[in-house]
Amino acid sequence: MGRDPSIIFANNDLDPSLRCRLVINLESQAIGNAQIFYQIPPGSGKKFDEERSRKFPVVYGMNRLECELPADRYPGAIRFDPLDCEGLFKIHSMDVLPD
Repeated sequence: MGRDPSIIFANNDLDPSLRCRLVINLESQAIGNAQIFYQIPPGSGKKFDEERSRKFPVVYGMNRLECELPADRYPGAIRFDPLDCEGLFKIHSMDVLPD
């Protein structure tokens, strides 16, 4: 999997005008941070950047990460980086729920 895994949900069908939240249940054998990025609109020269992201602390064991998806997000892609350090993890579930 490499040392910097990420999961990209490309071309999602989420209506950007709807309020939704991303809920992730993650089991980790390391302490670090997870990060969710929202795609930058085309023409900006970037696909993802820190300004349109949110970090979450990850502890050893089970973690439940919840993130409201911003209403102004571009309806393209969401990127999830499970850990910012080396370590084993297991994603039990990832759901997009109406708010």
